[in-house]
Amino acid sequence: MKYGSPTNAVPLGLKRPPEEGARFDVLFDGSNTGAKVKGTVKGADCFHIRGDGRCQLHIHTEITSEAGM
Repeated sequence: MKYGSPTNAVPLGLKRPPEEGARFDVLFDGSNTGAKVKGTVKGADCFHIRGDGRCQLHIHTEITSEAGM
């Protein structure tokens, strides 16, 4: 718990973010089984909720195919 409230209170709009904003990092991984590319995917979704309530996304993703590319 940061800023005196549960972490999900700011993204859900239940509490205003602090004046300097709040940053949330969400890590993910999984598999891709598309028709042309099969492999794994991993990355991070970093989003910043500004003090005025607007959101900025910054997503980093790495895809590794079964062919190793």
